[in-house]
Amino acid sequence: MNYLAHIALSGEDMEVAVGNFMGDGVKGAIPEGYPLGIKIGLHLHRFIDHQSDTHPENLAMRVALREKYSKYAGVVQDMYHDHFLSRYWDEFHPVQLQEFLQGFYQSAELNISHLPARQRLFFLGMREGEWMFSYGSFSGLGRAFQGLSTRNSTAFIMKDGASYLEEHYEIYEKGFMQWYPILLDLCEKERKTLLRNLSNSR
Repeated sequence: MNYLAHIALSGEDMEVAVGNFMGDGVKGAIPEGYPLGIKIGLHLHRFIDHQSDTHPENLAMRVALREKYSKYAGVVQDMYHDHFLSRYWDEFHPVQLQEFLQGFYQSAELNISHLPARQRLFFLGMREGEWMFSYGSFSGLGRAFQGLSTRNSTAFIMKDGASYLEEHYEIYEKGFMQWYPILLDLCEKERKTLLRNLSNSR
């Protein structure tokens, strides 16, 4: 899942959302020095990635993208998920998207010293450009794919990611609407387990 989904699946605790957001920048053992919410978010990030990479409901959609996007199928799929999440946000979450993002931005600012350098720079650019809110439009999604396509010499194949989604919209829309409620439920249960286990280990 991409950044918006990772944050959304963190629940109401914005400290957990910050940990989930910074998950790609923390490898190996999770340091004990982080606040409890951030540690929960880091563990939850890995749980979400594992579910996305192994759950049959999600893999069925990824297989359909692999022929066109090869090793980048997962990246493209994650961006599609964020697009649909932005578009259908109100069906899954009680707080308006803009309000939710403002709460996340405030918490990330308070915890910015914990963010790895790469995530810190990304956060500042993301907040300034309102990237996550823009994923719901094809123009915003197109800009995101344009940026992703310049990562290296082979990533250019993602350049048409937004237009490809437009051409096959109903297929991936249906896939998201089937997969996201499943993942939402799995994450709610996992957050409770992590809170109990990590609180007891302190």
